[in-house]
Amino acid sequence: MVTGACGLIGSHLCAKFLDCGYTVLAYDNNESELAQLALKLKPKGGQKFSYLCSSVSDREAIFSAVEQADVVFHLAAISDLVACEKDPYGCIEVNLIGSMHVIDASILLRKKKLFLASSKHVFNSAGGHYSFAKKALEAYCFNRFADFEKMDSHFSILRIGSIYGFSLVSTNKGDYLSQILKSLYLFKAAEIDPNVSRPYLYVQNLAERLSRDWRNFTHPLYMLEGNSNLLVLDIFDNFVNLLDLDEKEIDLKIKAKPLRGANPFCKNSWDIEGYNAHLMKICQTDHSFCFQAMVAQLYAKKI
Repeated sequence: MVTGACGLIGSHLCAKFLDCGYTVLAYDNNESELAQLALKLKPKGGQKFSYLCSSVSDREAIFSAVEQADVVFHLAAISDLVACEKDPYGCIEVNLIGSMHVIDASILLRKKKLFLASSKHVFNSAGGHYSFAKKALEAYCFNRFADFEKMDSHFSILRIGSIYGFSLVSTNKGDYLSQILKSLYLFKAAEIDPNVSRPYLYVQNLAERLSRDWRNFTHPLYMLEGNSNLLVLDIFDNFVNLLDLDEKEIDLKIKAKPLRGANPFCKNSWDIEGYNAHLMKICQTDHSFCFQAMVAQLYAKKI
């Protein structure tokens, strides 16, 4: 079962699990996008793919869906920091309360394994309500599994780093790099911080690793990121070349973002409840190939 199945990571994870021969139940609150995902994946999975449209805040629907699964990947969340700040109650309802339903269902229905998506940046002070919900969720997960003496092997929290790519069903769902590419494609404009360098990870590489090796995830807390750093300025240059744009015609705005500090109340932002986060660097497909695939998806959408 994959919650947030129409999102950036969820859609690719559904596809990769089908490639591996698994039966997949996609759970999302967007019925039209679920139908699009089904059209895209039914030829690949046939009767092995099904979906359920509901919100994770619907406890009864979550229990009904989890009951049908052996392994649960919980990815559903409001990930837009601005949206979380504008609607903190909505953020808490989905990112915390809804996720608590998934945790409770996984424990009470005795599921084999729960994977809970969090963020590498969960302790950044600029995270606002999003970070608050994720921190509370991680603590709830550890405490709830401990109450039922199901620690370690029955769940893994995945603190995911900087992912890039588009969802299989929408080019409106993407990350910072995806939005730079889309802005260049649509408007010949972009706003970047050229000095940012991060271990970016292509979403398909993440989905492939999770679908192939999920049984080997025995640690309760992971940090997942790419195995090499990429400079945003170099990525921007790649996008410009792939779109065959003239740099002189691009409306480029340079905006250096302030550095995000760690939460001063957390001594070690990688650890929780006495557990050390296991850092996993995931091998990448050649980035230039990944960028080409993103451009091809934009052209195919004809937006």
